[in-house]
Order: sequence, then C-alpha cells, then structure tokens
Amino acid sequence: MSGAEGPDAKAIEAAALKALALEFEARAARLHASGNSDLVLDASGTVRWLGDPVARLVASDNVMRPRAIVLADEQLTGAARDHVAARIERFVGHTIQTVLKPLDDLATAEDIEGLARGLAFQLVENYGVLFRRDVSAEVKTLDQDARASLRRYGVRFGAYHVFMPALLKPAPAEMITLLWGLANDGLDKPGYGELIPVLAAGRTSVVTDPSFERAFYKLAGFRFLGKRAVRIDILERLADIIRPLTQWKPESGGVRPEGAFDGRRFVTTPAMMSILGATPDDMEEILKGLGYRADIASPEDIARIEERRPSVTRKRLQNSMPVSPSKPLPSAPTSR
Repeated sequence: MSGAEGPDAKAIEAAALKALALEFEARAARLHASGNSDLVLDASGTVRWLGDPVARLVASDNVMRPRAIVLADEQLTGAARDHVAARIERFVGHTIQTVLKPLDDLATAEDIEGLARGLAFQLVENYGVLFRRDVSAEVKTLDQDARASLRRYGVRFGAYHVFMPALLKPAPAEMITLLWGLANDGLDKPGYGELIPVLAAGRTSVVTDPSFERAFYKLAGFRFLGKRAVRIDILERLADIIRPLTQWKPESGGVRPEGAFDGRRFVTTPAMMSILGATPDDMEEILKGLGYRADIASPEDIARIEERRPSVTRKRLQNSMPVSPSKPLPSAPTSR
C-alpha cells in the first residue's frame, strides 16, 4: 500500500501535528499541576519529572537563583510552555530555599544593616564560608550589635573562619557545590561531587587528591591544608583546645594544661590529633596552614619544663601569639 499523497498527505500531517500539540499541552498541564514529590533536581543540574528530564539549570547573576531552561520540543509553545517554565522555576526556587534556608534567610534579611550587611553579602557570595584572615578588617569594625544581628541568622565568628555551621551537612553541601558548578562551569571539573560522601560518612579530615578542583573541598565544608583537608567546624574545635594553652601563664602558679609550654607556645597533643584524624607529621602541615610555625625549644626551655613536668620532653613546638578572651586566635592565610 502506498502512502497518501497530495491533499490527503497534508491533511494527515496536519492532523498528526495537531494531535501531537494536544498531547504536549496535556503533558504540560499535568506537569504544571504536579506536586514537588514528582520533581527531582539532580547533581547534574537537571530537573526531572517522573524520571524524565524536563529542564536544566544555568547560572544567572544571582548565585542563589539559577535559571531553568525547559527541555521540550518546539511543539510546546505559548501559554503551555510558559506554564511549564513557571512550575519548574517554582520547584527549583523552593528546593534551594529549603535546602539552603540559613543562607537564603541571610540573603533576604532586612534587619542586617551597615557593615554587617556587607559581610552578609560576602557570606552569601561565598556560600556560607569566609576565611577569617580575608575579612579580618571588616570583622574588627563590627560592634557587638552588628555581630549579634549576624549571629541571629546562624553566622559563627570562629578563630579561622566566619561561617554558617548549619550548611556543613551533606544536603546543603551538595546544593552549594551544584550552584558553584553552574556559576563556574565546574560540573565537569575533576572531583565534582566526590567529597559529599566523605562528609556524609562523618569524616573529620581526608587525604587530599591533587587532581581535584581545590574549591570543591571548601564547598563541601573542608579546608585544604596540604596533604589533608579538615572539616571547618573541626578546625574551630582545634582552636578551642589551643586557646587555653596560649592563655596559660607559668607565673600564675596554676596547673599546667596538657600541651601548654611557656604561655606563648604549645605542644601538639593526642587530643588534637584525635579530633583531626591526623598523624604528627600531618599536624605540622595543618598548623602551618592555619598560620602557626614549628619552633625548636632550647635546652634551657626544655629543662625548665622538665623541672615542672618531667613527662614533657617533646622539642617540636607550635608557635602561637598570645590571645585575650575578647580576641580570637590569629586566623590563617587563605588556602588556594
């Protein structure tokens, strides 16, 4: 049987196109009416509806609001296409706002003003983590009211970082990595998504992979410190251990804390290595990356320590500046 020709063929083609258009419109209506549970945003930036890809995300001028490009045949046009696009954008916006609620709340806060507003903007632009050394001047200018306004939104002023602890979890870290990848053409860079399982496993540190894009460590909540990357909140716990060691004074006559040396310097302790999951060799590189330096104690220094506490014989020390209760430990240079 030969195919239809002439007017009959055109009529059949027109009917087929009309039926196809009606099917597209019906599917568009179903997608528009679907619930969020029917839609998924995956790590590649693809939005799927009932398993089928319907849109992909691309960067916009707002790091928290990527654009959605509808993946549909040219037969989907007009109001039907607009309805699909609007539904997908609502889903993407809701998903980002839910997963990154602390960051989204900070971005839209209306009660943060002045210099604190500027710091909040930097936090949003840097996905919730700033190296304190990079913003030390801004932090110093903040009064207590300004700091309190940021703390209300979950911002913590640590010794080495200004950050949002609530974002140091797998789901926020995965979303942050995706948003950075969209904005920096990073979805295909080595290491994309590889560090999220490490964070989910509860690891406090990880051996670094030199082939990975270094930014992925920070996006996943780790600080790159040479051969190891350490979780940011764990580094702040390390600061809490170090602080009393550098505040202790030999002349005070009190009990010498484990790891204290002479009030300026301290010795690495098993407790420090334990929370970092690090070896003694790792510790020197980690502390160096945080702004400390290895020091060799003189025989006289060792003798004085041994008189007070014979068990302390380690000569390898880490140098720390004196710290007052109102001033945090000196922050570290940025790892790049």
